[in-house]
Amino acid sequence: MDIVYGYLNFVQLYVLVTFFLMLALRRGLSNNTELKTIITVSLLSEIGSLILVYHNVSINYAYNTALLLHHTLWLLLIVRQFGYTKQLYLVPVSFFIFGVCNLIFGEGIDNFNCNTFIIGSFMYLIVFIAESFRQLQRENFDFFSAPSYLMLFAPVMFFLGLSFEFSFRNYELGNSLVFGLVRLYTFISYFVNIIYYTFLIIYIVKVNQPKYAR
Repeated sequence: MDIVYGYLNFVQLYVLVTFFLMLALRRGLSNNTELKTIITVSLLSEIGSLILVYHNVSINYAYNTALLLHHTLWLLLIVRQFGYTKQLYLVPVSFFIFGVCNLIFGEGIDNFNCNTFIIGSFMYLIVFIAESFRQLQRENFDFFSAPSYLMLFAPVMFFLGLSFEFSFRNYELGNSLVFGLVRLYTFISYFVNIIYYTFLIIYIVKVNQPKYAR
């Protein structure tokens, strides 16, 4: 149990809570395989990182694999939710191919794949913003109050915040202190992760209400 008590942090506990809530309220997610897989991948990533840290191995092995799956699944989910044509499925496919190439020939598995994270994030944000403006122009305000929009909004701050952090590639900046002994990277990471999983939890609870449950 030393691995749990010595290394487990609040974000990892929050991921665990989200995962168990997903299992408990899985009825409302019966047709959302991508989201269930995303949450499962996130949990497995955190478990893998704990094991690697315990054995003094770089956590990038776990995070790079999870990153590639995580972003690909979100791109698949947003394309499917917005009902785009089959041609737009090239978006997640092209990202996955890029991510694999970057993992093997680019930044490598030993280093965190910042380029993969940033490019995948901005691909998602472009699709999300474009569709939001399209629905706004149509004055389809029900679109913005639907549970599906809440779900798709959940990773927006996560993608923006961490892309901002990773884009600088500045170790000293990430380790600069902002509140007492709290590092800038730690602050941003906790902030965006809490928002991310809080929105997912709200969505999971909401789609299990009688109004939405199937």
